[in-house]
Amino acid sequence: MKTPLYYALFLPLTLIASLNAQAQYAAFPATPWGYEAHDQRCLLEQTFPSTGAVARFEQRNGQRLTFELVNQLFQPLSSPTQVYAAPPVWRHDRPLRLLGKTTRQRGTTPFRFSAELAEQMLVSLENGNAALLSYPDLIAPAPGQTAATDPVHRQITLTPAFLSPALIDFRSCVIQLAQFDVNKLDLMEIRFNYGSADLDRKDREMLDQLVNRLPVDQEIKSIRLSGFTDSGGLAHQNSEMARMRVLSVANHLISAGIDPAIIDSRYSGGGKPRYSNRTATGRAGNRRVDIELIR
Repeated sequence: MKTPLYYALFLPLTLIASLNAQAQYAAFPATPWGYEAHDQRCLLEQTFPSTGAVARFEQRNGQRLTFELVNQLFQPLSSPTQVYAAPPVWRHDRPLRLLGKTTRQRGTTPFRFSAELAEQMLVSLENGNAALLSYPDLIAPAPGQTAATDPVHRQITLTPAFLSPALIDFRSCVIQLAQFDVNKLDLMEIRFNYGSADLDRKDREMLDQLVNRLPVDQEIKSIRLSGFTDSGGLAHQNSEMARMRVLSVANHLISAGIDPAIIDSRYSGGGKPRYSNRTATGRAGNRRVDIELIR
């Protein structure tokens, strides 16, 4: 199998010796970066098949970026780890740059970086550098020995993410997360003027936020639209107005790319007021479409 040109240009294998010429190093090959979106979080991952390790950047709604490395196969010693930014091999004039230090822990998640270090490392990867995690470990016991003896410097190399489709998707996902107030979007209401089923600019912007959220929150199964009116007018007129208001909202969502099959439309006219119809403020609140996200 031929090595892709991308890795031939960027994978900094020649930099292993530059960290410590006297030490013995073991490096692990990695797969290309991958992207996933789950409920209110974005993931950028790279796996190391020979060890079963997974390096993961995670951005959750309302929180700072995190980085962790999950490792199921080997349990490294608890010891200091240096994190370097390594330029591509064609920039051999540039030295390694120390991004920070951390402590590797025992267990299946030996690396959990601070938000500051995680953000520095992701920016460095985005700029075309590799990230090197270098730490001392022990070689497995030789035949006839009961304990490991000779230390080995292990190195985990995260390959550059420059121009990676996964990174582009990840950054887009993070931008979308920043636009959402989760509590407001789970149950929204669009209000209407008296006798009208028209959406104004603010209504359309709110619905567009909902459309942008759906690719991020993959647990949403359907969108329930419930139309209402105030108590003015005849019952059949109110029912028709409620239907038209639901239709306005549904049509906007569909025109923005929402699958009509996941839209559940209901309307009941003025028969189920949320607010008192005795005041102008209450009647304005009853002229609405409720939007509920069903999981």
